[in-house]
Amino acid sequence: MRIAVVHSFYRTSIPSGENAVVRLLVSALRERGHEVRLISRVTPDKPSVVRSVRFAGTVSTGVGPDPLDELRSFRPDVTHVHNLFPGFGDRWPSAWSGPLVASLHNYRPLCASGILFRDGEPCVECVTDSAVAGLRHACYRGSRTATLPLTISHLGGLERNRLLRRADLITVPSPRAREHYLAAGLDPRSLRVLPSGHQPVTSSPHPPPDGPRWIAAGRFVPEKGFMDLVDWWPMDGSLDLVGDGPQGAALRDAAGPGVSVLPPLDHQSYLERLENYTGFVFASMWPETQGMAVVESLAAGVPVVARTGSAGADLVAELDPRLLYSDPRSLAESLQYVTASGMDLRRRAYGFFQRHFTKEKWMIALEETYDEAIGGLR
Repeated sequence: MRIAVVHSFYRTSIPSGENAVVRLLVSALRERGHEVRLISRVTPDKPSVVRSVRFAGTVSTGVGPDPLDELRSFRPDVTHVHNLFPGFGDRWPSAWSGPLVASLHNYRPLCASGILFRDGEPCVECVTDSAVAGLRHACYRGSRTATLPLTISHLGGLERNRLLRRADLITVPSPRAREHYLAAGLDPRSLRVLPSGHQPVTSSPHPPPDGPRWIAAGRFVPEKGFMDLVDWWPMDGSLDLVGDGPQGAALRDAAGPGVSVLPPLDHQSYLERLENYTGFVFASMWPETQGMAVVESLAAGVPVVARTGSAGADLVAELDPRLLYSDPRSLAESLQYVTASGMDLRRRAYGFFQRHFTKEKWMIALEETYDEAIGGLR
């Protein structure tokens, strides 16, 4: 199959699960013998004023760079769009007649910040009221000026979203994401739940370390919940908090005994270290769309303790609801449960990964989605 993948890569200075998923998808499709053309643009880490103005114009009007010339040259059987923001315009899909699949990895079509979260709480005000709410709250980068182009693009709701209106099929990675998009008015007939998979990190689970050791990782921003995690961490626990971001200094100041705030690791080094820990803590407070950090941990046979309220926590609840927490007491209880469960829980975690999230299962489901999109135009 000839497959075109269209993606605007986010800044490399900020860890992006979405960027990682797209790279893994392209690699996995090629391994299965498909001819894949990645058509991409990369957002610079420090865009110039001129570039920022161009991005704003592209987002607010939909007029901007497009992949049409490459698509017409490549002539794919199916085109798979992941992200157009901010590098591509969104007027081109109506000019492309081939089968088109769109994947939603975040909530950007509904929310200027893309995370449905504001001031420490989940927020759907732009969905239930008006996109102007995002402008009022300066939801994108804390700036009304930066938020304005997104507000303009969101006026009229999903019915005016040019990509989603044109797509033959739309995929989201979790039931939670599906519910949010259905509530916002997306047509259920075109919507499919397609979880992203991952290659195994280990061939079999390794025994836990002699003493309980925990890891949490990600960008140090409020919605990731790291500040609460540090504040709630048991005095007798050992936690390595790996990452970087605006809250880095505050987290280092708040870290108590047993909590180490460490610099970010490259992705492969991070995966290789996972199995050395008793478990992974998924502290995220925003709804998430899947939580690839959870999948990666399960792929290493490492149990996950998750804060309630996110798509990642939903996955963990399927494995064992005793792994969820919502306050200091339930966090301590979940940590104790994992420690006491030892190798049994590590085997169960790895088995859960093998049943639901292997790269092969992901690719089979993706190929079926492509076939459905192609068949719909015959």
